[in-house]
Amino acid sequence: MSKKVINVMAEYCATPLWHGNGMNYSRAEIEQLDLPYWLKKQLYEWGREYEKNDAYLEMPKNNFDLVTFNSNGFALANKVKFYLPDYKVLYFDEVLVDYKLIE
Repeated sequence: MSKKVINVMAEYCATPLWHGNGMNYSRAEIEQLDLPYWLKKQLYEWGREYEKNDAYLEMPKNNFDLVTFNSNGFALANKVKFYLPDYKVLYFDEVLVDYKLIE
């Protein structure tokens, strides 16, 4: 039996957890996952922080620190893996623009 997959990935106007294999995915309902309240709160806050990333604009106004944001997201992904050991957890690295398997 294959493991359930959860992706930790920031996206505009969305929660940062997704079901799927990195190619086909759908938004995960954080509240339905067996995670502690404090971790759910940190995930929501991290996702909202991504809304400040305006690097996609031709003339960005923010100096969004993508390296720190990415480091914080990777730490959160490791916490998700700790609390969901039966899941395969992937983290989308915004700096490398690629997925990392959390083991």
